[in-house]
Amino acid sequence: MINGQPQMIEIHAELQRLSGLMHGVGYMPCLKLVLHDAEEEKIFNLCHNSEKLAIALRLINTDLWVVLSR
Repeated sequence: MINGQPQMIEIHAELQRLSGLMHGVGYMPCLKLVLHDAEEEKIFNLCHNSEKLAIALRLINTDLWVVLSR
């Protein structure tokens, strides 16, 4: 269990997978508003905020054929 979440490793792996897919279609995050100096740290922080962690958790716990809604 990491940070109180037993699936944290899976969550981060899903975020990496999604980031790769988005990068593959040309998505580049806007780094102007991130206050850290290191480029890689900026990208990690943008891709691993709480909302994205919640989305990844929902995706790894939902069957492929299920349509997600609010």
